[in-house]
Amino acid sequence: MLEQLEELVFHLGLELRWEEGEFTGGVCRLRDQEIFLVNRSLTTLEKIRVLCRELSQADLSRTFVLPALRERIMQCDLDTSGLSDPAEVTTIIKACSP
Repeated sequence: MLEQLEELVFHLGLELRWEEGEFTGGVCRLRDQEIFLVNRSLTTLEKIRVLCRELSQADLSRTFVLPALRERIMQCDLDTSGLSDPAEVTTIIKACSP
């Protein structure tokens, strides 16, 4: 499933970066490009959760997504474990800064 999520991120035109730091992951903007950062030290399940959480906020209405994958992404939309920690948001912003 992780590989399918990675392919979907690329299909949406986002750059996917596996970085280290004090964050789980999220989408940020660097100049005029959106970048998807994911902490490389997370477990595979945690990486899947991060990708699904962010993809649940994307417009996938015109993109073919395998039904099982779409269901998993939609489940994350209902998940309340998003980026609620301001320190994590600040860390992601710093990671995207030039």
